[in-house]
Amino acid sequence: MKLLIAIIMLAALVYFGRAFFTPAEYALNDADIAHADRVVSQFMSRYDVPGLSLAWAKDGRIILTRAYGVVNKGSNIPVNVNHQFRIASVSKPITSTMIMRLVEEGRISLDDTVFGTDGILADSYVASDPNVRAITIRHLLEHTAGEEWSNEREDPMFANPLMTHHELIQWVLDNRRLVLPPGSTYHYSNFGYSVLGRVIERVTGEAYADYFRTMTAPLGLSDFAIASDFEAGGILEVQYYAQKNTSPYAFPIARMDSYGGWKTTPEDMVKFLLVVDGFSEPADILQPQTIIEMTTPGLQNGNYAKGWAVNSSNNWWHLESLPGTASVAVRTSSNMAWAVFVNTRSPDSGFDGALDNLMWQVVQGVHQ
Repeated sequence: MKLLIAIIMLAALVYFGRAFFTPAEYALNDADIAHADRVVSQFMSRYDVPGLSLAWAKDGRIILTRAYGVVNKGSNIPVNVNHQFRIASVSKPITSTMIMRLVEEGRISLDDTVFGTDGILADSYVASDPNVRAITIRHLLEHTAGEEWSNEREDPMFANPLMTHHELIQWVLDNRRLVLPPGSTYHYSNFGYSVLGRVIERVTGEAYADYFRTMTAPLGLSDFAIASDFEAGGILEVQYYAQKNTSPYAFPIARMDSYGGWKTTPEDMVKFLLVVDGFSEPADILQPQTIIEMTTPGLQNGNYAKGWAVNSSNNWWHLESLPGTASVAVRTSSNMAWAVFVNTRSPDSGFDGALDNLMWQVVQGVHQ
């Protein structure tokens, strides 16, 4: 009986707690883990981060998961690797992958128009602006629909919080006319990715999140879900802490589904990265040419493709934050992938760069 209890306790430690390693040749030693812990501890202390969770894969295999800090400051519940975090705009690569899957299947084209007489959503919205009627799937993926729809112009996705998706999109069509033809300039747009979510629903006949589950069913990504507008903090999801005069629970995050509404664990996020990374193992869910198309920079921004930030080193990633949460997910050209999620967002101007750099520091300090 004592032996059985010991085995159960060991299994629980591997599952919940702090690290697991596969295969043996990539196992991190105690010094590697101590190094990772030091790097994370310094980051959390510098930016007053209550809780953090991460996962790291090399050559198609997850070699480390790790969790730190607390879910809830009041109860001091420790974060474990199974806790879900909101991932903000790290949701955009997910939406891009869904769109590219539909393109690959021949159900849509990147050059299909979205609104207007022949648009995919023609039956759902009235679009009188000729520039709006010329917007294509490609424009939305690459953030080139127009400046008036961008985050720079009082992000429309945070306006009219009681409106549904449909009501808000029609409101933007009626009130945010585009000055320049689509494709002219790059302006990062949450709203454009919200529209892409509605395209997915129209083409598939499924709710946005349901189609993701259909597409990834063989992968068992059970920790992905659209976040709730309500306060969490407990068994499944962390609680979020803002560091300015904002509330993590004062905006309609469920309406943000396709541009910033997902929640998941770092481990499941890394599993997703591994099946769209262009490497042979594990098998990708998109064809090689589709992945190349998805990650090739657009004409108006050499550092952004279709839902992914990219660079000349052939690394792909996305980093973003919301009040109370911040996240980064990275795929490197050296066949590594990682995700780091935290349950706060610091007002410090160096926070985003430090979050982006955190796993690079970890990787550079361990044996390879």
